[in-house]
Amino acid sequence: MNLQGIYVRSHQERSQPDKHVAYAVEVHSPNRTWTVWRRYSEFEALLKDIENELVVTATEKGKERASSASSSKLPELPPKRASLGSAFIKPWKGLTGKGDEQFIKDRQHGLETFLRAILGSREAHGQAARESRAFRSFLEIPVSTSMSGPGSSNQKGGASAFTSQSWLEEYHALEAVCRDIQSSLSKRDGLADRGDSTAAHQSNVQAKKQLAALVNRMSSLAVSLDDEALRNTLSEGELRRRTDMVAKLQDRAEVLRNLSASTSTAAGMEKRYGTTSSASTTEARQKLLATGSSGKPVTRVLGARKPAEETEQTRVLDNGGLLQLQMQQMDEQDDRVSSLTAIVRRQRQLATAINVELVEQNELLDRLSEDVDNTETKLSGAKKQLKKLGS
Repeated sequence: MNLQGIYVRSHQERSQPDKHVAYAVEVHSPNRTWTVWRRYSEFEALLKDIENELVVTATEKGKERASSASSSKLPELPPKRASLGSAFIKPWKGLTGKGDEQFIKDRQHGLETFLRAILGSREAHGQAARESRAFRSFLEIPVSTSMSGPGSSNQKGGASAFTSQSWLEEYHALEAVCRDIQSSLSKRDGLADRGDSTAAHQSNVQAKKQLAALVNRMSSLAVSLDDEALRNTLSEGELRRRTDMVAKLQDRAEVLRNLSASTSTAAGMEKRYGTTSSASTTEARQKLLATGSSGKPVTRVLGARKPAEETEQTRVLDNGGLLQLQMQQMDEQDDRVSSLTAIVRRQRQLATAINVELVEQNELLDRLSEDVDNTETKLSGAKKQLKKLGS
């Protein structure tokens, strides 16, 4: 597989199976992008496994190659915290016990440098490390797939299939990308309201770039559901659930695309008519809240009109943030409706199965009743024959 790049762009603090920091290793190929989560100890195990595998392979080919392989140096991992004098202090904690975010970010950058050094190495031992089983397994690349780094002439092979777990990790990563895009759009709207059009335009461009990457990765996620290897590992219900998840993600991407395009339309209106987006918003709000001749708001609300109330959650949000909150609440409602639909569908299946069972039981009872009637008829005939023989 011709990998285009490897990045470690984010991390998570996890508590299972024990407290540790997991780093998101983002692997880019020409056909798709996927993410695997690895902790620092797994990077250490990877380095040892690669070294052992290279020595074993070289030993099989001759003693001279074994000695050269043992002397070849692989890229180094970022060091553990040198200032820690106790092994009981975990690397994700500072000396005060508080989270050391800067140390984790430095380690994250060092881990990315380590992986990219292996991927981009032109030396013999670097290429061997890149083709090793340990490296493939670490990145979840099928062993049967040929892999080459940047600049290599080997273009053989295609995208490796998702595993069930890596598919879910990629889906959650795309959800995080959606949240990043929403954050960029909210930042854009805030900058536009303050009149900083240059920074607002840059935020919008960034959101569009993220959106383009999201669409590309999302299509790979959808296409992977047709992969025979992945389908065989999923039940029919799970496959339907994941298809619905992709459809929901596509709908969310469409909403984000419309939001990113809305600022271009507003900018065109401003350039043509000389009005600002905030003025347009104020004018539209006044029209929306226009009052009738009696001075009362024109509404169709039955009973007393309840005024809108600020909450702790909405008080700190701008228009983009409120839209994002509304979308999240709508997604939660959709999830509840989907769950309710699944329950109703299951109840219907149970009712149908019970009905079929009752029909079968009624047929058995009818047959039993017929057999009992036939038996009674035969017994009465036999009794009559015995009376005739006795007389």
